Amino acid sequence: MAESAIIDAMGRERSRERLIRYAVYLGLASLAVYGYFHLNLPLGRLPDGLREMGRMVAFRMFPPDLAYAPSLVEPFLETFAMAFVGTIFGIALSVPLAWMASSNMTPSRRIAYPLARGFVIVTRSVHEVIWALILVALFGFGPLAGMIVLTLHFIGFGGKLLAENVEAADMRPVEAIRAAGGSRLKQMVLGVYPQVRPVWVGIFIYGWDIVLRASFILGMVGAGGVGAQLRGSIEGLRYHRVGTILIIIFIIVAVGEVLSMRLRKRIT
Repeated sequence: MAESAIIDAMGRERSRERLIRYAVYLGLASLAVYGYFHLNLPLGRLPDGLREMGRMVAFRMFPPDLAYAPSLVEPFLETFAMAFVGTIFGIALSVPLAWMASSNMTPSRRIAYPLARGFVIVTRSVHEVIWALILVALFGFGPLAGMIVLTLHFIGFGGKLLAENVEAADMRPVEAIRAAGGSRLKQMVLGVYPQVRPVWVGIFIYGWDIVLRASFILGMVGAGGVGAQLRGSIEGLRYHRVGTILIIIFIIVAVGEVLSMRLRKRIT
């Protein structure tokens, strides 16, 4: 009797979980259908738009203006430097923020935890282009605003992922260090960091990829880098130059992806 009652209870629990899952799927599907009809998307324009896009790429951007490429060296170097410095500063700030923003390891749940979490949420909730518009107005045109934007951009997602990884760590080594009288810093460095290191390294490398791609667009709003040339070429209808810039961006991103993959395998 007891076994049958347990089996019946388990069956009812599985049925309830299945029903909840189907209800969630139905709710998401209903929301998607409602969003489609609410937006009143003119999908009939897609064929003409795709055809015009193909013509632009085939006849306006190609062949690219390769003679324009040498003048892009300095803007691309500025973009690369801006992304690299922003990533380094982002890592340097995200690591202590992740420590303070993790519920299981924060030095102070009343002060440090809400402040760190709040800062990460603010940096993540504002798009990098909006940050660029604000900071360009504050600091003026140039790479300084762009570097700050990229630092905030890294903190926005990096701080969140690093903190969540700390919260998922096994706390038994931490408890052993705590029982031996180890400080909060020793608990973090000796108990948690060895566990999270491989994932953290992956987050750092992935963050570099994201920051580099974001840096290409910031110049369009005055934050330095190659984006200013891209914007000027688009506004001047010099699409052959636009093609040149996009090809170089594609090559840089592809090379960065390969190098990041190899570095991730080597380190982790």
